Amino acid sequence: MNESIRKKIRPLYWNFRKVFLNNIIVSKYLLRRILTDKDENQICPICNSNSITSLNFHFEQTNIIKFFCKNCGHIFTNNLRRNVHKGFELFNYGSENEHINDQKYLLLLLERETRNYKTKNRRLLDFGIGGNYSHLIELNRYFNDVAFEGCDIYPSDKKFYFQAYADESKIGIFDGIVSNAVIEHLDDTVNSWKYLNTLLKPVDERGGIMIHAFPSQINEDYLHWAIQIKSHECLFSKKSLLINCHRTGFQLLKIKFSPFVQHPIFYFKKISDI
Repeated sequence: MNESIRKKIRPLYWNFRKVFLNNIIVSKYLLRRILTDKDENQICPICNSNSITSLNFHFEQTNIIKFFCKNCGHIFTNNLRRNVHKGFELFNYGSENEHINDQKYLLLLLERETRNYKTKNRRLLDFGIGGNYSHLIELNRYFNDVAFEGCDIYPSDKKFYFQAYADESKIGIFDGIVSNAVIEHLDDTVNSWKYLNTLLKPVDERGGIMIHAFPSQINEDYLHWAIQIKSHECLFSKKSLLINCHRTGFQLLKIKFSPFVQHPIFYFKKISDI
């Protein structure tokens, strides 16, 4: 589909699904249809409850089992396989792709949101940058008072890039962080968000903000591909997202839709140091 047509259709698409599928009555009905047996071996990675039930999705001729926390409503894949280094969306890592425009757009949103900061040289991070890189060069050439960087789990000698979880010099230096289609892939969600917290400046230096675009139960229904797809391991409910924010030092500010980004955009503010 042509990108210009897709941008026009997206808001209509979201509103259609919200009205007819992602309302309380339909959601409860759809959830009852996919709930199966209680799983004694799983613990919710967000609220630590052991009241876990299996979900049986059928997507593209494949049966996909995920887990649902009855306490906070969180959906996850397998809490027994936690790996803080695992969860990045690697869009054809090493080569650029169609998501680069989404990532550039989110960085520009972040730049606008942090303009009132008193810091002369703001530093903004594209978290889980994947193979997309040229937008960092472009933005760094255009802005004189802002430094744009990117990180992912693989080492690289590229300028403006560092290896996540491996470079201690990046702790506490960023005014803002963005990610596009990364949050839903985080396997060890709480510890990953704590790492995001440490990358931002301390609260007594104004902390920082985050802008992440990701699918969740807040905006998508149980028939949506983004909820069902196997690699989406962390799918927040409103309650589980707020619990996660409380545990990791963030406040949810707002949720917005944009025709320029595939998923809803979440704004967060750092309110405490970890």
